[in-house]
Amino acid sequence: MTAEKITASMATIPSRAESVQAAVESLINQVDELIVYLNNWRDVPDFLTHKKIRILNGDDLGDTGKFYGLQLVEGFIFTVDDDLVYPKNYVEKMIEKINQYNRQAFICVHGNLVPKEIIKSYYRDKKGVHFSCELKVDIRVDVPGTGTLAWHSSLYRSDMKDYERKNMTDIWVYKMANRQNIPIICIARPHKWITLYSTTCQAESIYKSSHRNDFYQTEIVNQIISQTGINV
Repeated sequence: MTAEKITASMATIPSRAESVQAAVESLINQVDELIVYLNNWRDVPDFLTHKKIRILNGDDLGDTGKFYGLQLVEGFIFTVDDDLVYPKNYVEKMIEKINQYNRQAFICVHGNLVPKEIIKSYYRDKKGVHFSCELKVDIRVDVPGTGTLAWHSSLYRSDMKDYERKNMTDIWVYKMANRQNIPIICIARPHKWITLYSTTCQAESIYKSSHRNDFYQTEIVNQIISQTGINV
């Protein structure tokens, strides 16, 4: 596929043991290295013992753990989620798109569009481009879903200082991309190209825990809108 290294990275929690195994199995043959950050795991499960898998653990970093091991990584980089099942051509297609945009854009499958004016609620006012839905043409989005994000290391070097608070990586990438003037492209794909492992995985999802109380997320998004003017 490519002579350059392909690295994927995810963060996971113990209640996702079943889904993370499915996510890992869908990706392991497509990458050179898979980094898995274990939030609050007591033991490393047997299915994560693999020559391609690098285990990281420590403090509970939430979803920011998926960026933790990427600071020195070179080549094509993917951040992925522990409750998604990726198609067999996922990495190939995403690399194709990275190169189509001359390695000068973040590429994603899930994304959100933010209104042009100051918003009242991030989760209620944004317009989602869901990973499971068909998209006929590539579109530019404001906020990527970091469970479906890919880029080349020449574009952006992961810096944990960009992620000021856990379980908000989508918004932190939005903020960083605006600051560095990096476009975020949500790519064309068929219906259910990526699938959710199980609806039961949503019990502890970031969306469910945040969408009724998103004051902080809304404040950050409004700061980005007002400071950069990119959506005005």
